[in-house]
Amino acid sequence: MRLSERFGALAGALAILLVIIGSDVLGTPPGAQTPHPSGQQSLDRLQWVAETSSAQVGVSVELLGFAFLVLFIAHLSVRVGGAGWIATAALAGGVIAVALKLASGAPMFVAYLLRDEISPQTARLLSDLNGVAFVMMWLPMGIFVACASAAGLLTRELGRVLGWFGIVAGSACVLATVVTGLHVLSAFFLPYVLCLLWILLVSLRLGLRRALSVAATTQTRVPVEV
Repeated sequence: MRLSERFGALAGALAILLVIIGSDVLGTPPGAQTPHPSGQQSLDRLQWVAETSSAQVGVSVELLGFAFLVLFIAHLSVRVGGAGWIATAALAGGVIAVALKLASGAPMFVAYLLRDEISPQTARLLSDLNGVAFVMMWLPMGIFVACASAAGLLTRELGRVLGWFGIVAGSACVLATVVTGLHVLSAFFLPYVLCLLWILLVSLRLGLRRALSVAATTQTRVPVEV
């Protein structure tokens, strides 16, 4: 496997790592456990970000993570390209998912810039816009995972376990978003987490498969005595 191909495969795992570090480790205030903060809580969090250097770094780290996710989506779509339109659907779903996720951050960037001027009610509105766009992103993300898994099975790039796991997780992610409907802020988040887990596992499998195969061959090679 060429270095560029290995990098493309491992970009998925790197994306998940950077997003977790940027969002959950650096970008979350201590003790913040409210899934739907009030307007004043939203303003307090924006002020905390403005006063905390690590939180500002976390935003940049998270954005970098989604850049790596784009690379992984492109790499995987090329590897399963032999599956035809299913691979194309996977590429479209992945690109739309990343675009929606980046767009979901726009209201919060506006709220951050105007944090000293907006009311708690406006902060709550912008925060909920962010949340709704984030949940809507689950729909194309589920399509990406389900179609990429099906394409991986057809092209034999993925094993049966990862292939069927991705089909189930991606389909569940789509159904969770559709069934939730207008109650989007109460959407069941577990299928989306399973999709992220699938991306992590597939990335590691594709990125390390060749290295592990070579290592296993070396270990099982029997020395010949002269």
